Amino acid sequence: MTPLANEQLYIDYFDPFNCECRTYGRLKEANREDLAVKAHGYLFLTPQQETEVAGRVTGRSTPPPTASKPSNLKAGNNFWARDEQHRTLPVRAIVKALASETPRDPAHSRDMWADLQVLHSLGIFVQDTHGANYLGGRLVDFSRAWTMCHPAMDPARVGALRKLLLVELQQLLDYYYELANWSSKWIPALPQDLEDLCCNLDQYKNVPWAYDWGKPE
Repeated sequence: MTPLANEQLYIDYFDPFNCECRTYGRLKEANREDLAVKAHGYLFLTPQQETEVAGRVTGRSTPPPTASKPSNLKAGNNFWARDEQHRTLPVRAIVKALASETPRDPAHSRDMWADLQVLHSLGIFVQDTHGANYLGGRLVDFSRAWTMCHPAMDPARVGALRKLLLVELQQLLDYYYELANWSSKWIPALPQDLEDLCCNLDQYKNVPWAYDWGKPE
């Protein structure tokens, strides 16, 4: 893979907001937006909106920092955890459909493993597949996802990538175990092929870094 022109380009690829935008763009391109909670676009919060959101969470006035008024950590005014170089930049937000936090329903998990395999086949490496990242059986957060073509998914790094993929698969399997232990009426059964892959990853054919992003759809 050809190196990128400068360090900032690498930073951009790992930025959580950009990770989500790239993922949702790929889903739209492949006409598979059904694989995740629907995204409607993005917006930049105004300073007034920042203050209102932070105030509702913290219970106190937390105005955003400005060039003339840097964040005061002791006063609790760095709610958005900005680094110094980011203090004048607006908060970016992905606008998604409201997903209800209903009690866990094993039936919602029926397609989680199948959906993850499709995401991989589209060149999307989710990485966060723990239970907190699912609502109603749908993924809600792609802030750590890598989407081809991505500099971190260089086939030359296959050893490191396989370790990360194994962690991702094990996270999902652990969630299946959690649901199975939580419900006395487990539907469906634990995916045996997912269990097998966590023991022998060589069997898996949908590795996301194998996606040929240059081929015509």
